[in-house]
Amino acid sequence: MKKSIALPGSPAVGTTESGFAEWLKRSASHARAFEEATEIWQDAKRLPRPKLTAIRRARPLTKLAAAVALLGAVAAGTYLCLSNPAVATGIGEQRVLVLEDGSRVILNTRTRIVVAYDKHTRHLTLEEGEAAFEVAKRPDWPFVVNAGDHEVTALGTAFTVRLEGSQIAVTLMEGNVSVDHDARELAPGQRLSFTKIAPPALDTPPLDRLLAWERREVAFEDTSLEEAMQEMNRYNRKPLVAALPPGRSIHVTGLFRAGDSMSFARAVAEAYRLQVAETGTEFRLSAGKPSL
Repeated sequence: MKKSIALPGSPAVGTTESGFAEWLKRSASHARAFEEATEIWQDAKRLPRPKLTAIRRARPLTKLAAAVALLGAVAAGTYLCLSNPAVATGIGEQRVLVLEDGSRVILNTRTRIVVAYDKHTRHLTLEEGEAAFEVAKRPDWPFVVNAGDHEVTALGTAFTVRLEGSQIAVTLMEGNVSVDHDARELAPGQRLSFTKIAPPALDTPPLDRLLAWERREVAFEDTSLEEAMQEMNRYNRKPLVAALPPGRSIHVTGLFRAGDSMSFARAVAEAYRLQVAETGTEFRLSAGKPSL
């Protein structure tokens, strides 16, 4: 028989979760305060960290760990998705969710997700954007993410899903997932991409570069300027544009702060002898000597 576990001197897990849920529901100011604590914690995560010889991704939260996180809500800095099943981020914003089963979701910029748990399935719909999932292991309770026309099913695992227009990419970090009803399974490190105009593509991208957004960074390696600007523009309301002679090929390699479009433009301008101009509506790169 399954036993519940409680920390010495602490309420039982079920009591902690239900009590915290009631506290959030009691007042809109409680939910706002908790969300502000989330943002503060996210800002703190961007402070410099000591270098380590090896870094291991955090494991999915267990039921007990989730309860401890709820007890120390301000310290944990997570946002529990309760009354509103739809959660969204704005341009340049990120948000962390801890769901009722202890699964953890990180929403990237311009992302909207809908949570619909029932007794049969832990179901989420990614309506737009990009999210990373760390799934609490519950073999009896499937974890399913829908994005566009595709469905990702996981048990206990870590993966990301990105939905941009008609383009969808599923990347597995650890564990295992199956994609769609034909149960295409991924191995850790693999990415499965879908578009409307080509067959599904399987590759193995550098995960550190692919997951740079979790550190609020954007990483490029021999990326075309057009593609790099599109990626940078996801994090800033003022877009980067380029006015260059036809046929000129520019590629970008480097690590940039998400949302810092001017630093990106200056770096490209210095490398390729371009001019940078900022207007009220855009950052513009053009041929000529850099001016900023």
